[in-house]
Amino acid sequence: MDLPNLPQVERERLSLIQLVTEGLKSLPLQADEVLDSRMVDGRRARGFHAGDQTIWIDVRGREILRVETNLGATRMILTQFRIDPSDLTEADFSVEPPEGYTPVLQSPLAYDTLNPTERDVIEYLCAVAKMTTDKRFPATLNPMEVMNLEKEGRLDQSKTVSPEEEEKAGQEFARAAQKTVMFVAGMKAYHDWNYQGKDVVLGDAKTPIAWWKPNDEGVYRVIWGDLSVTEVPAGELPGIVGR
Repeated sequence: MDLPNLPQVERERLSLIQLVTEGLKSLPLQADEVLDSRMVDGRRARGFHAGDQTIWIDVRGREILRVETNLGATRMILTQFRIDPSDLTEADFSVEPPEGYTPVLQSPLAYDTLNPTERDVIEYLCAVAKMTTDKRFPATLNPMEVMNLEKEGRLDQSKTVSPEEEEKAGQEFARAAQKTVMFVAGMKAYHDWNYQGKDVVLGDAKTPIAWWKPNDEGVYRVIWGDLSVTEVPAGELPGIVGR
């Protein structure tokens, strides 16, 4: 994936929302279920089930030994954790494919991540809603949430498209998702960014799903359930979002 215009500070921010890291960082303070202890890689471990993840922790040393994560129909198992190792080199992060492998795509995915706009957010919201059987917006704007649609039985699989159309749609969706992440990441405290699209149906013109201040003039930009955008004075906002 080629992100040529991504500033270094945003590159660092982006690395923090990678799937596994984000999942581990967002674990609740208390597990949904504490599992019986068992041997993991020759060490006695206690298991903790939280959401879609099961974490096995060494009973004595308190180290993470194994993480099992379910992503829709995919099961991911992570082992051999090393926290802040000192012996890593640049070569460890090479993305060159091993000998004998060929890229799936003929050309890299290239996104201009500079200057994301509300139009990118609207395109992403529209794409996600149309993926679902109930045409509802996602609970959050984290692109990883889309992976749960199949698990929840909400993924609309009624459309048949060619491999070329599927690849093009996938690239367009990835671009909109990437720029949406950048747009939200750029919302500093004074923008008062809010998103409440969960369970709102695409086309609901009476329900606001996102609002923020683009500047200090006291006017909010509001995205509605039909994906129209209006400007609302700050004094009128409580009456609108409180409906």
